[in-house]
Amino acid sequence: MLGAPVEGYNHTSAAINRFTVNGAGGPNLGPYGGGGGQVCCGSVPRYWRPGLRAIVEWEKDPNPGASVGWPPHGTDGWREAYKKHAANYTRHRVVVEIPQYQEAGTLKVHFLP
Repeated sequence: MLGAPVEGYNHTSAAINRFTVNGAGGPNLGPYGGGGGQVCCGSVPRYWRPGLRAIVEWEKDPNPGASVGWPPHGTDGWREAYKKHAANYTRHRVVVEIPQYQEAGTLKVHFLP
C-alpha cells in the first residue's frame, strides 16, 4: 500500500463539513470550492486491480450561510442557534469504484449536486 493525499472538490451550494475516503480525512469544503488543499494520507495499492473500491463518507450543511446574524460566538445564544442549525446536517455514505491508474496519486473526490 502507498500513501495518497486526499483532495476534495465541491460542486454544490452546500458546505461539506467533513469527509473521509476509507477513513482518511479530507478538508472542509465550502460551497462551490475545493481543490486548494490536500490532507495526508489515505492509502491505495501500488498496482490498480479490477473491482478496487473506496468508501466515501461525508457530512453536509445544506445552509452554510445561516450563521449570519447569530449571537456572538461562544455565548449560550450562539450554542443554541448552532444546535438548531446542526440538526439539519445530513450524513452520507457511498461505495465508489476507483478508476484505473498507472501509478498511485491523489485520492480526488468530487461532490456533485
